[in-house]
Amino acid sequence: MAKLLVVDDEKDMRTYMKVALEKHSHSITLADGPSEAVGCLKDATFDAVLLDIDMPEMDGVTFTRVLTNTPTLLGHPDVPIVLVTGRDDPGIIGESFDAGARYFLRKPFSPKELLHAVQLVLEA
Repeated sequence: MAKLLVVDDEKDMRTYMKVALEKHSHSITLADGPSEAVGCLKDATFDAVLLDIDMPEMDGVTFTRVLTNTPTLLGHPDVPIVLVTGRDDPGIIGESFDAGARYFLRKPFSPKELLHAVQLVLEA
């Protein structure tokens, strides 16, 4: 069982990921954006962070840079970040990895694809 932080401004997507991951005994904390995520990160440590790219407050690539450049926020520098997006932009994949993401997942995705992404980053 892993402790995961899911950050997405869309409530339905947060719920979808929570339900899919809890079925596999993962403990899920939800945040609706970077500000709430920072509060969650100050209160607990996580095994991985799943982060939407397109959010109104701050995009996920920028927030990934903030997290990787401020390892004290994550609790330790090796916490993997999975970036998630519905955007059809091939350049965003490179930007995601350059920012420090370990995996990239394109919406829509199945629960099986989500679980696979989480398993890959946790085993790395």
